[in-house]
Amino acid sequence: MATDEPLSQGRLTMLFGAASGSSISLSEMPDRIPPPYPVVSFMVTGIEELVEALKARARASLG
Repeated sequence: MATDEPLSQGRLTMLFGAASGSSISLSEMPDRIPPPYPVVSFMVTGIEELVEALKARARASLG
């Protein structure tokens, strides 16, 4: 699933659906000057639970 939806101020966003209900949204930012390095951002849910699970796994592996 992909959609092109015009936003206010002349911007365009594209939403792509993926497996397990996940999706990615790409938005045009015409006046933005990109930094001289790659930039990727993620919106993650459940990160606190993931951190606690990783801490528990690390503790268990250390004995």
